[in-house]
Amino acid sequence: VASFPTYASCVNNGHSPVYINSIGQSTMSAITITWWVNPTNPHVLLHLQTGNSVPGANGPYCQKNVCNIPDTSVYPPSTPKNNVWSFESLTLSNSGSAIMYLDGNPGTPVTWGGPLTSITNFNILGHLPGCADWSNASMANVQIYNTSLSAANMQALYKEGIDGKPISMTNLVGWWPLNTNTNDFSKNNNEGIANGISYKSVAKIRVHVVSNNGANSISTKVGFITPSSNTITSTDQTGNITYYPMSNTLSKNNITAIVYNGNSSLQGNLIGWWPLMLGYGSKAYDLSGNNHLGVMGGGIKWENKPLNSTNIQVAKFSGNGYIIAPNSISLNSPATTQSMGLFAWFNTSGFPTTYPSIVSRNNYQLDLERTTSTSNNAYLRVCIATLCIASSRTLTANTLYFGGFTYLV
Repeated sequence: VASFPTYASCVNNGHSPVYINSIGQSTMSAITITWWVNPTNPHVLLHLQTGNSVPGANGPYCQKNVCNIPDTSVYPPSTPKNNVWSFESLTLSNSGSAIMYLDGNPGTPVTWGGPLTSITNFNILGHLPGCADWSNASMANVQIYNTSLSAANMQALYKEGIDGKPISMTNLVGWWPLNTNTNDFSKNNNEGIANGISYKSVAKIRVHVVSNNGANSISTKVGFITPSSNTITSTDQTGNITYYPMSNTLSKNNITAIVYNGNSSLQGNLIGWWPLMLGYGSKAYDLSGNNHLGVMGGGIKWENKPLNSTNIQVAKFSGNGYIIAPNSISLNSPATTQSMGLFAWFNTSGFPTTYPSIVSRNNYQLDLERTTSTSNNAYLRVCIATLCIASSRTLTANTLYFGGFTYLV
């Protein structure tokens, strides 16, 4: 994919990072532009220069969350996330309709003045020459059609993925995969001129999630961890999900996918989720989507544990081991005004007399209390400031438990 790491007022005689001198058609009855983007700022991604006037530019230009066209603006159904690959598209009809899509889903159509006239050139990752609005982003698989693609076409292109082929070769005007070059693969010879861009590798990871009864697991959170990034997203209506991590050092040995197996109705209320199943490194990744990255310290190592028919890696705490997540508003909001729940899986080889902590948040702590001073059994205990309450169930060593508490306001 093509990456442009910084934006500046002028690069290589003022041209955008990818500059197409002509797209070979002066007028179209309609136009559809599709692209894959991984943005880090809201600057301009695409600009189609035409004879139409719009303040600050000639012709339509698109940012990650809006396309400005003559007379109006059109928006996707939601704002694409930074540092995550999204599929976007814009359709303009000379009959006066405009619509923007995100990941195959339509935004609200708007009416515009049209028509498109005197189409001259096309800029990728930037604005017209001389503008300081280059985007800090990576892009791939840019396509232009001289027709209005349907909602079904958009869904099909999205499902094909970042390396998908055009939906119609007949109406294809330009196709720039941006895979190590700016060549036009539509056979229309609309070759791009590269200015200050670099190329990176993207992995394509597909995951299918099913529930215990074998049914597709819909809208289930799945977290992905790589050596350079982590993210969380959700399965579609068929239980599938596709993730595109970007790195030149990825392999099957350093990409981890972890499925949320808690109560599905509570997924939207997660403020922290640390699976602790990575098996390498000294970081505890938060896959709740809130990026509360935990730092490991003391005596912690990764240990292989059997689980059903397979083995998993878990964090083993030895004596003084700990994990600290940074302070944040969502983690440290006062529990007296907000209901909360704190839960963890744990397995301990013994029960010291010092009330070993399992997990804590502010003045709330989940720990273990020996049943007697000489016993190797214990109770699960929750402490709120100086008030402590123990469970009635006796816990034994070397046994896997799931425990926690709920505080209701």
